[in-house]
Amino acid sequence: MVRGRAIGLTTTHSAEGELVASFLIGSEFSRTYLLVDTGTDLVWWQCGPCGQCYKQIYHPIYNSTASKTFQKIDCTKDNSSCITEDPAFKCIEKMRYCRYDIPYASGIQSVGFMASEVITFTSDHKSQRIMFGCGKNQNGGKVMFSGAYSGIVGLSRRVNPNDPGGYSLPSQLNATLFAFCLPSFDSGESSILSFNKAPWPGARMAKLIPNYRLPQLHFVDLYTIFIDDKEVPVKPSWWQFGKNFNGGVIVDTGTIITHFPQDFYILFRDIFRSEVEDLQMVDNPIEDFDTCYQDIDGSEVYFPVVKLYFGSKSPGSMLFLAQERVVLLIGDQYCLAFKGWDKELTLLGSNQLQAVGLTFDTSENTLTFDLDACD
Repeated sequence: MVRGRAIGLTTTHSAEGELVASFLIGSEFSRTYLLVDTGTDLVWWQCGPCGQCYKQIYHPIYNSTASKTFQKIDCTKDNSSCITEDPAFKCIEKMRYCRYDIPYASGIQSVGFMASEVITFTSDHKSQRIMFGCGKNQNGGKVMFSGAYSGIVGLSRRVNPNDPGGYSLPSQLNATLFAFCLPSFDSGESSILSFNKAPWPGARMAKLIPNYRLPQLHFVDLYTIFIDDKEVPVKPSWWQFGKNFNGGVIVDTGTIITHFPQDFYILFRDIFRSEVEDLQMVDNPIEDFDTCYQDIDGSEVYFPVVKLYFGSKSPGSMLFLAQERVVLLIGDQYCLAFKGWDKELTLLGSNQLQAVGLTFDTSENTLTFDLDACD
């Protein structure tokens, strides 16, 4: 499927367990990796010289002073360059720049100013000038940004550049359709991120549901969940928005582990535990997981499958998750790769979407899944 002019095609791969896309930045064509994140609406990268940047593993920090195509935006001259309806952005009139301050759920934060630069896609070599966040201060508490990438490419669904959310890459490219695949973390394979072109046939489908409280996020119509042949006993209304548009299910590739509301997670976890045979749970699970099993050298271990149904319990709406999409091998422990948290939202994370081709069509409000599309 092609929607309008094909705009850009670039490579994706797994770096330190994160899905990153490769771009060339500025007149120097500085190669950089950006985290592919459907849960945020800003493109930003670390911008040297900077006061508090984290160390990047694969590429040096982009230096704005070395690029002939870098432009700082004067928000006092162009009101549309600073989306002040969004509290994360503010026009500092005395300094004549648009300041951004983006906090993330994990506690990390990026602060800087809005600028424009030319990015080049690494596969089809097309170039495009975009607005981006010039990150000067990246910090956090116990958690920090991964050095595997230099910033984030926001792929939220808002496509009107004059409204809040207009800084996302689909918004700036005016692309209502984009697709990418996340290779398995240990496969060593690469794949693609493309705009206005869907490279996969779309075997399984979910509906994208507009949420007027959080219009930029990709909500999907999760209906029910099975572990093996046991349905987790929750009414479909669990996944719907509340009166204040709370709740719902977001596809968030910037989050690795899928997060469920705590009450649902307990039901889900207990059924999973009951389906695991011949393996003893460890008394002290690694990190902050609560359901882990000891890896026994030389033995093949199979875990229950998880089936996510979108819209209805039909084969065409089912996303099938098995093995590495269900458990993580950390050290010598297999841990259930789902967590509970104290929010009403569910986040469908990247670990569950390994090797799945995802095609987001925001004009038709559909998301299609193609299993094993890039392995």
